[in-house]
Amino acid sequence: PDPNTTTWYTTDTNGAHHITLKTNQQTIDFNGWVGAMAGNTPEAVNKLNAVSLSSGTHTWTSADTFREYYDGEDW
Repeated sequence: PDPNTTTWYTTDTNGAHHITLKTNQQTIDFNGWVGAMAGNTPEAVNKLNAVSLSSGTHTWTSADTFREYYDGEDW
């Protein structure tokens, strides 16, 4: 994705990539990007899988527990 046109994707001065999902709009935009299969490239899929695997698997019982886990009090 282009960091100049997304609310959720940035790169820093070292060239590291960052996905930030702290607001509803960022989450909506990210889900739209995934749903449009815009990230359906081997590089993106591998990176997202690696992040998912390193973070472990979580089962959310409610939206509130999800928000609490990710410090989303303002959602």
